Amino acid sequence: MDKEKNITRVELPFKAYWFIMTFLTISFVFLLTWKLTDIPVFYNVDEAGTAYDAKSLANYHVDRFLYHFPVYLLNYDRGQSVLYAYLTAGLIKLFGFYRVSVRLPAVFLSLLSAIIFSLFLRKRYGSIPSVISMGIFCILPFSVMHSRWGLDAYLFFPMLMISCVALCHAVDNSKCFWYFLSSCLFGMTLYSYALSYVVVFVFLVIIFAYLLFTKKISLTKLFIIAIVLFILALPLILLLLVNFNIIGEIKTRFLSVPKLPAFGGGEISFLNIIDNLRLTKQNIFYKIFVDDGLLFNIIPEYGSMYFISVPLIFYGMMITIKKVIHIIHGRSFSFDLIMAVLFFVIFLFSLMLDDPNVNRVNGIYVPLFFFLIIGFSNIFDRSKILAGVYAIIYLVCFISFLNYYFHSFSDDLKPYILFTSIEDFGNALSFAEEVSEEDYVIYILDHPAAYLYVLLLRDIDPYTFDKIKVLSYDNYIKMIGKYRFRLDAIMPDHVYIYLSEKLIPKNIDDYGFVRRNFGSLTVFYPQRIQ
Repeated sequence: MDKEKNITRVELPFKAYWFIMTFLTISFVFLLTWKLTDIPVFYNVDEAGTAYDAKSLANYHVDRFLYHFPVYLLNYDRGQSVLYAYLTAGLIKLFGFYRVSVRLPAVFLSLLSAIIFSLFLRKRYGSIPSVISMGIFCILPFSVMHSRWGLDAYLFFPMLMISCVALCHAVDNSKCFWYFLSSCLFGMTLYSYALSYVVVFVFLVIIFAYLLFTKKISLTKLFIIAIVLFILALPLILLLLVNFNIIGEIKTRFLSVPKLPAFGGGEISFLNIIDNLRLTKQNIFYKIFVDDGLLFNIIPEYGSMYFISVPLIFYGMMITIKKVIHIIHGRSFSFDLIMAVLFFVIFLFSLMLDDPNVNRVNGIYVPLFFFLIIGFSNIFDRSKILAGVYAIIYLVCFISFLNYYFHSFSDDLKPYILFTSIEDFGNALSFAEEVSEEDYVIYILDHPAAYLYVLLLRDIDPYTFDKIKVLSYDNYIKMIGKYRFRLDAIMPDHVYIYLSEKLIPKNIDDYGFVRRNFGSLTVFYPQRIQ
């Protein structure tokens, strides 16, 4: 395919282009790595789960529940995709267990996808859209925020972006190698997030049906693609069969397919569409662009992509739709078609989710990024002055965002139980151990992830954990040694650690405890121990 036409007529000189791209890439690396283990607060509860499972996989080839090479992690009963954990385990195997290892996979894939996507746009659309693309990756809140902490679901965005580029390149070159590579990438994407199962399947069915209809792919190549995807998806097919009680749990030394205590297979429903389109703060557009109620996903004052981006996104979307109509009419193919289909598929399934927050629908930002780039490129083509005004506004927004993110963001996150400072937790735990008498227990309350901080800080291996753990009636971890994580009633002789002020009972002062704070954590211990 030839380079796409009618996007912009301006081309940067070769040296100027590479100078700007190098500067933007270095800037993006800095933005993603500066104070990486401090901002946001370290660990998030899912990061803690990933960290421990990855460490166990690297050293013992099992997760925390002794499943050998699981295709899906149990995490906190509802499960967690494995791609992030295996990437982290690889880093731990190579370099040892360090805190930064837990966040590096997010940084690496975000940076890789930004570079690949931007260079791809240069080939297809020209140097200006390519530079705009890299600039957008640098300055948008979503781009920076989702790349700086290790949530498994957030790998869906970079993996989907890279896979779509590979697919377009495959159609462009019509070579089996590129179809094989794109199939492998889409297969890997399935292990980034559970929603990808339906999104990738429906998306590829539509794209390949169109390619067959326009005779741009042969049945032989399509068969090869189907075989590759089937082989890569087979463990996940088995996972669904196990958790829908069609077959039993699979445990081998080489592969495990676990039965999840709380399988989330019913989270997609047509009944959710109306609720997600209501003109309230639960509206899907409000959640995607403005605020989903989770500060670690969106900072409401800035939105996910800055509010100034919204008209540019819809402008770029209209341009893309108009072009796709011509593409379909002429039975041709373009990356615009890939992005339009991807947006349609992800948006449809996002509407069907019971809670479409940013991390759950993060794949939709792939086409949204594309629409924004197309919209801004066309503005630049038509009015350099208007484009300059937009650029200045973006710069002002970006400076304001950086000032907040690197100075106040972590402090504002600390009241969230989902994020806990590992330093504060370690100090609180050591202090609690000092003031706790031998015959009394330490209560660490009140979140399912609390036990993982103990496992990480006290370096307890998964086999020891399996021997000393005690489960509650509802299958949560109730106790590890002298540490307990479920409270029936407060007793005056024990020591209590609360992860957040929000969790502290109102009547705790009635028991005569001494209080000591460690960041967002609070330790309560008997006065006689002072």
